[in-house]
Amino acid sequence: MDAVPAAEHEPPAPPGWVRHWARQWRALLALLSVFGMNCTRGWPPRPWRGLRWYGSLVLAVRILHDVQALIEIKTTREDIGKINYIVLLCLYEMSVKLVGSVVSQVVMLVRPEDVCLVTECMLLYSRVGQPAVWGAVALVGPTYVVGLVLVAGPSTYAMATTGTWMQLFSYMLGDLVPSVVMMLVGIMQLLMTALYVGFATDESSNVKGWVSEAEASKCPAHVELLRKLRVRQQFLHDMVLHHNSAFGWCYLSCLAHVFMETVLCLYLGLAQLRQVADPSEPLLNAWFCTWGAFELTMFCGMCILGQKLVDHHGQMYCLLRGFLVSNPQLCTEAKLELQGFAQQIRRQDNRPGIFGLIHYDLKTMKAGFASTVTYIIVLSQFEPAVGH
Repeated sequence: MDAVPAAEHEPPAPPGWVRHWARQWRALLALLSVFGMNCTRGWPPRPWRGLRWYGSLVLAVRILHDVQALIEIKTTREDIGKINYIVLLCLYEMSVKLVGSVVSQVVMLVRPEDVCLVTECMLLYSRVGQPAVWGAVALVGPTYVVGLVLVAGPSTYAMATTGTWMQLFSYMLGDLVPSVVMMLVGIMQLLMTALYVGFATDESSNVKGWVSEAEASKCPAHVELLRKLRVRQQFLHDMVLHHNSAFGWCYLSCLAHVFMETVLCLYLGLAQLRQVADPSEPLLNAWFCTWGAFELTMFCGMCILGQKLVDHHGQMYCLLRGFLVSNPQLCTEAKLELQGFAQQIRRQDNRPGIFGLIHYDLKTMKAGFASTVTYIIVLSQFEPAVGH
């Protein structure tokens, strides 16, 4: 008997939207490698010690430079008597950004296996999940370009027109690089959550199809298929839970950075527009508001994606419970499987979040908006009390 070709044993190719997501994920890993935050290479990614040494060197150089830059800015401003309220806020913003980016980079350096595990889980799930709707997965990628342009464009132009090349290099290493690092962490969180939303969309549509077929045939057919859907939903929940735990410190630092930058940039932008503090640089004045609004948009995007994930699981629960209630004549096997699947969804917390302490949904988004407005008002109230 002739041997079966090896190609026939290969797993089926993933659907188009998964390949699109994989291209975005590989691009993100490449960008993280450039900034010393990714210690994996190849596809599927595998840990590589050489990138870990490179990342450690980048981290050490950046910490030394940023601390030195903060001390020099503070000393210079004190010598010329211009350590005013705005300068204090900017120093605070740079300090928080430095701490957040350092924490995120350390986590990524010491846990490269989690990046590999998340990627492998995605590839495994994509062999059975083939949602037809791209949805948010197709929209995450363009944020790379938009975010980098918003960060690097106007700010680099402003520094190039007001300072020397050494000052420009110092600014890019001390302020621009940490901003890009934290933005990439936020994009990583958005990209992974969009993937989970895609998987949940697929799972919900399959459960709806199973219920429709069972109601049409007036019998609980394909109980084994329902059990497979239950296993897939459990796998999806485990992926979300592991993701929340593995990169929790990265996302906590990113959330603190986003909140701080949103409040500070919107405050500075509104203050400059109101006081016309620097009419010769309208681009810089408008950049504060634009960048603050962009950071707030990324936060809202995470909350909307998290709410979509919750809604899909809620829809699955309602479908299963509704079918169970409307069909009391089901056999014991089907009834137990439906009850177990429904209780599994109800008891699990499938929201993306941080260590189970903070979860992204519409409730969190409302709280974020309220906190942003409150702190902008607080900064405005304290401004006159601080002299120049």
